[in-house]
Amino acid sequence: MIYIKQILAKYDLPSAFQLNETPPTKLTWKTQVKRAVNKYWLEYLLDEAKRKSTLKHLNFASCTVGRLHPVWRKTPHSKTAILQASVQSKMLVGRYTLQEDLNTYRCINDNCPLCLAAPESLFYLLYECISLQA
Repeated sequence: MIYIKQILAKYDLPSAFQLNETPPTKLTWKTQVKRAVNKYWLEYLLDEAKRKSTLKHLNFASCTVGRLHPVWRKTPHSKTAILQASVQSKMLVGRYTLQEDLNTYRCINDNCPLCLAAPESLFYLLYECISLQA
């Protein structure tokens, strides 16, 4: 009984005694539990994500439980599009490996491999690289 009490309190659901006195219908209970669990985990994950410096570029307003992030939702089902979306998501979470990152481990040229004009950084790659400008 203690575990049930803890779970109901965790998800801000009515107590077992309240449920016993006025039991909801099966559909009502399933809907209420699903909403409560989704709300709890969305708040928990958003709180955790805001603390992670690697996730600072993500738009948390578009994140909901059970739905894909817009980077993936708008991706067509082709191999090239999926690879592009992978690169985009790695850039969003700060896990895309740049030449400047590789240079910390190896003594290599950290210039952009596309244009060789300047050191490659995420800002340079997205905004200044002449090879990627349309």
